[in-house]
Amino acid sequence: MLKRICKQYAEDENAQLLDLMLEGQRECETHGLGGYQVVHSTKTLIHPRNRGTAMLEISEVPLQVGDISDNGFSLHEVMQASAVKLPPVGSDQRREIERKNEVLVAESCGALADVVIDSCDVMVTGCSHNTAGLKAINASALCTIDRISENGRYSPSKIIGRCPSYKVPIESGIKYFTHDYCVEEHFPEYIDLVIEASNVGSAVAKPDTFLQLCVKAHGIAQRMLKAALPDADGKKTIQYGKVIAILKRSKPALVELLPEAVKYVEQWAGGADFPQHLLGLQATARTVDKPLHIQFEKNVLRKIMDLDFGYGLGGRYRRALMEGIVCKEGFVSSSMLGALAKKGGNTEVLALKAEGEMDEFEKAVKKIPAVKNSKIPIGLVVRQVAFYDIDVVAYVHSIIANVALS
Repeated sequence: MLKRICKQYAEDENAQLLDLMLEGQRECETHGLGGYQVVHSTKTLIHPRNRGTAMLEISEVPLQVGDISDNGFSLHEVMQASAVKLPPVGSDQRREIERKNEVLVAESCGALADVVIDSCDVMVTGCSHNTAGLKAINASALCTIDRISENGRYSPSKIIGRCPSYKVPIESGIKYFTHDYCVEEHFPEYIDLVIEASNVGSAVAKPDTFLQLCVKAHGIAQRMLKAALPDADGKKTIQYGKVIAILKRSKPALVELLPEAVKYVEQWAGGADFPQHLLGLQATARTVDKPLHIQFEKNVLRKIMDLDFGYGLGGRYRRALMEGIVCKEGFVSSSMLGALAKKGGNTEVLALKAEGEMDEFEKAVKKIPAVKNSKIPIGLVVRQVAFYDIDVVAYVHSIIANVALS
């Protein structure tokens, strides 16, 4: 049954995701491989493939806590909460899940609760932002929203005082449909379905950002490549039109940006197995208190995608332009992109030189002993590299003049 569900999920562009998920849950429950249980937030991690490996939009967590404290905690909002039991303590699989959550927490710069090794029971696949908020409240993590914090940290008593319905979820947890880990091991595509279907309900309240769409597109493309049969020349190809169609199933709010998201993944993400530029851009957005995702507009993205620096060139510079978009209001202009589009022009020549400078700076930062030994929070390292990139772009386009290229 789960094999059929996985096949339909992978191949049917018109698949009804919620129906497939519920069918799979019934099958798991019938065979003793899943069921409902209440889990306290301190016993949770986030599934590494949640929202296409983006896991969380960190900046949304405190905003959601604030909104819930204003309006009340709704059980209806967590009806699709789901999770997978963690693999055994001491296993390599468990440690890798914990490590990815540690990276996420480090990128939050204290806004999420720390990972306590070997202490958690499940990894959340649905209602992840709600869960992360509950966990952050219980840990008194950093928070700058006055109505839900005291002295710069979440205040459970203050939150419960203004929102009594938050008391039970904070103190006792919420109910998740929890799958046994063997389901993850044998049917990872089904868990991907659960993740996507569980997030359909939040497509309006917490729509995927452009970067999350890119990460999801990359994951779909990877699965297609793995399943594809080689042609006469031994090459495997990805049908990117089908990637767009599959992404449309979850009714993304930014549906008009899907062609640009998929084109970025196809041409400029930085690698099939390890899309370095996409992952670097995603990590940068996580370190910003208020990432400006709204500035990813179709006409700007199209111009960035169409820049031609030559074969194998320009990926890092595109990443820097997009870092500027997500971090600085009004950073990228039409005149800037127009100057870059002139083949052989001074701006293009300087941009290609700048791209090399960015790579050298990042390599140098990674060699610093305190960075290598993880004594400096990874979020601060990511932010410093990103803001160097942005400063270099600003220099290339004469926005500032205090960055010298060697």
